[in-house]
Amino acid sequence: MSEQVLVKTFETSSDVPKHRFVTLQSNDKVTESTNNAIVLGANCGPAAAAGERIDVGVIGIFDVEASDAINAGATVGAAANGKAKTQSSGNKAGVALSSSSADGDLVRVLIRQ
Repeated sequence: MSEQVLVKTFETSSDVPKHRFVTLQSNDKVTESTNNAIVLGANCGPAAAAGERIDVGVIGIFDVEASDAINAGATVGAAANGKAKTQSSGNKAGVALSSSSADGDLVRVLIRQ
């Protein structure tokens, strides 16, 4: 079984931890997503400081740090600090393919635009 993914490299305009959602800014750089922001994808490489380049998982299945408990099958979006949260309306990033039980757990997310 194979997974098809789309990963693109972007420069960061702020520090971006690993496994966090990112948002594309008007200057073509990415920053850690804020609560309810439009999500471009998730940082699927190591943490990066402002001005460094990161690989962003734009489409496919990627690990994202959860902000709280998330059930598999739930629609997710950005919480504060680029973490994933259950998102029933507004800007949605994708679907949780695994569950998390607490803040800081990793959840597998099918990111789809």
